Amino acid sequence: MFVFFNFRKYKDIFDFSILFNLLAFIYFFLGLNIFQNLYGQSNLLIQISYDCLLALLSFNLAYYLFNFKRKIFKLKIWKPDKGLILFFFYLTVFIELYSFFERGGLINRTDAFYFLNNNKYLFLNKTFQFILYFLISSSFFSKDDKNYSIYAINTFILILLSFVNISRFEIFNILLINIYFVYLYRGVRLRSLLIYSSLVTFLFLALKPLLYLLLLNQTYADNTLNYSEIINWIRNTYITLNSTAEYPYNSYLVTLEGMINPFISSEKPLSNWYMQTFFYSDYLNGNKYGFSSLAEGYMNGNRYYNILSFAFLGFLFKYVNDYRKDVFGIFLKLIFITIMYKLFRSELYNFFRSLIYIYILPYLIIYLISYLFSNNTKEVIFSRREN
Repeated sequence: MFVFFNFRKYKDIFDFSILFNLLAFIYFFLGLNIFQNLYGQSNLLIQISYDCLLALLSFNLAYYLFNFKRKIFKLKIWKPDKGLILFFFYLTVFIELYSFFERGGLINRTDAFYFLNNNKYLFLNKTFQFILYFLISSSFFSKDDKNYSIYAINTFILILLSFVNISRFEIFNILLINIYFVYLYRGVRLRSLLIYSSLVTFLFLALKPLLYLLLLNQTYADNTLNYSEIINWIRNTYITLNSTAEYPYNSYLVTLEGMINPFISSEKPLSNWYMQTFFYSDYLNGNKYGFSSLAEGYMNGNRYYNILSFAFLGFLFKYVNDYRKDVFGIFLKLIFITIMYKLFRSELYNFFRSLIYIYILPYLIIYLISYLFSNNTKEVIFSRREN
């Protein structure tokens, strides 16, 4: 219901309210129904369903009530140096290729996770690679750089690496950047975009099992359909609420501390506490099962804290959605879309920690390094919505 209402109101397929409610439909509605079919109905499941409805109402009400006006103003902004952007991009590609041969070529998901856990610099390398590709694509689609061959070659390189890594997430990032820029600058009809996006979604879901079979001659999962990514948050909620284990911190304060303290204790985040408490052996092996944004309110002492947290998310998402449409504004919007799923599969800490330290901070580092070697500025007209 919220999806159709917000689409009629905003007429933008990339509006946060539409995307958030689509994810809510997948994780809340489909997830709860799948969980019920697998494990049966219970009073706790009814209670969780009620909490899902309150969370959705809180988010959508806050998103609908707040309206950030968009005023026209001019600003001289600094442009990243093209040569440095390409240099650092190819450096990240070289590092990834080196790691590919170091690990022994194509490997399955378990071995890849173990390798990455022991070489965490590769996570940072992939983040920088994503940001650099975003800047390359932004320059091409906005016609600041009309060199199609450079854009095409770099896109092909990333697609090839995503196939080598058998990573749907990497392919999703490539497609998201390109689909959004085509939608923004090329004026593609909404109907065509919906059709292509549906085809891409189907390919996205079927890709990983197919690549496992073709490249590794292995099956990706024992079952044809793997529901764990959709229902794990429900399982986490069940286990947590049915136990007497107590979380010794306030997770909302831990989230604030994690946003300003890069060296926060690993024991404080709720998802880590959950693994240490209920799956300690798996935790020692580097595995993580996420958590539950709905269980977070309970762990802080009151289930109705979820109303406040999701209302705050509605306010924040509306602000970012209406943020100025410069390069950073577009980057911020795409990042929110990329990590939005974390709000359903984990606690607030993981969302904001990823937002700041995995994306925004590396973005600012790239700009700072390039600024030291370039004085390029460009007068740009920004706008904020004004009714």
